[in-house]
Amino acid sequence: MAWIELTAARLLDKTAELELVKDVLLTDDQDADDIIADELASTVKRVRGYCPTSTPLGEGSTIPDELEDAALALVRVKVFTRIKALSSFLSDARTKEAENAMTELRAWARGDFKVVPPVTESASQASSGSASEVIGTTRPVQASRANLSGLV
Repeated sequence: MAWIELTAARLLDKTAELELVKDVLLTDDQDADDIIADELASTVKRVRGYCPTSTPLGEGSTIPDELEDAALALVRVKVFTRIKALSSFLSDARTKEAENAMTELRAWARGDFKVVPPVTESASQASSGSASEVIGTTRPVQASRANLSGLV
């Protein structure tokens, strides 16, 4: 499996409700395409934020394709909430789908849900060191009466 970009085309392919009303997706001041693009971008950041330290991030704004359905579930709820013409499609089933998506992301972060690492790592992550990397050497400190100020 590969890491993929989450696009509006993927959202349209997997969301029947958007196909039904795509010609009338205009809000008061903001075009629906802008809202969808905003929500796709913020969801990609959220998904990437759950990436465990043991898994390198993929290039650019990619996410594991194993998490595509989870990401799209989150996008749908956000889009259905922000675009008035779609608010009637925000059902209990769609809300539950988003809750399950968050559960899946948390499982991934804990390491309970495995994904295939990206073929190409993110340049920014590849060049930076691990957050848990020890720099230099440290000598263990032994407890004694002198360095505990009489607390023993």
